[in-house]
Amino acid sequence: MEAEVPQMIQERKQKIKEITDTVELSSKDADREIAIGGQVFTALIGCVEKCRDEFNQTVQEKLKSTEKQADDLIKELEQEIEDLTNRSSEVKRLSHTEDHLHFLQAFRSLKDPPPTRDWTTVEFRPPSYVGTLRRSLDQLEETLNMEMEKLREAAELKRVQQYEVDVTLDPDTAHPRLILSEDGKQVHDGGVEKTLSDNPKRFTRKIHVLTSQSFSSGRFYFEVQVKDKTQWYLGVVRESINRIGETKGTPKTGHWTLLFNKDGLFF
Repeated sequence: MEAEVPQMIQERKQKIKEITDTVELSSKDADREIAIGGQVFTALIGCVEKCRDEFNQTVQEKLKSTEKQADDLIKELEQEIEDLTNRSSEVKRLSHTEDHLHFLQAFRSLKDPPPTRDWTTVEFRPPSYVGTLRRSLDQLEETLNMEMEKLREAAELKRVQQYEVDVTLDPDTAHPRLILSEDGKQVHDGGVEKTLSDNPKRFTRKIHVLTSQSFSSGRFYFEVQVKDKTQWYLGVVRESINRIGETKGTPKTGHWTLLFNKDGLFF
């Protein structure tokens, strides 16, 4: 029993370390999630604020148009009131003159009233604001739906990018038609099979190449840029796959790949 005590202590210390490490990883995950969530909510708040500003602008523009129309009508009415008042004053002044010749001459110009509008036909109706808010909310809903879809994709991309790995292509596995760059980051089909030494790791039928790095567990993420190709495969394979014969690429044979061709993208 005494001999087992040190081992029991060590096991418990190891368990403490496992728990501590797990909490630390969880804390990092929480910080990362909060950061991503903050960016998402900031973007959504921006959409709401933009919609609110556009709504306010729409209502204010309607109000300004109403105020201008009212101001123009009031100015016209005030001008007519001034013209009518001046005419009334002039007629009253002439009624007290003793110069009959002047009265007759002036009266000819005053007998007709000044030109005025028939205001009984004028209706001042300000625009209705009914439906303005509903239309803005409908537009906001549509915008938010599109924005949330984009943000979900962006958030998911950031989430998986934490598992990014640096990979290089392994020339020992490359089919003889494939030409690799010196840094192992690029590959293209040369169209002609090169004469290469025998290598059990090399693909001889399928025009494939693997990376030098391999993974047995966990999560990993990498990006590949494809140019000027009408068909390509991309994915992961079991290390023990057949590299010499013609094998159908399925999970049963150790292939988990994406295929792109003229018909679309397939898994």
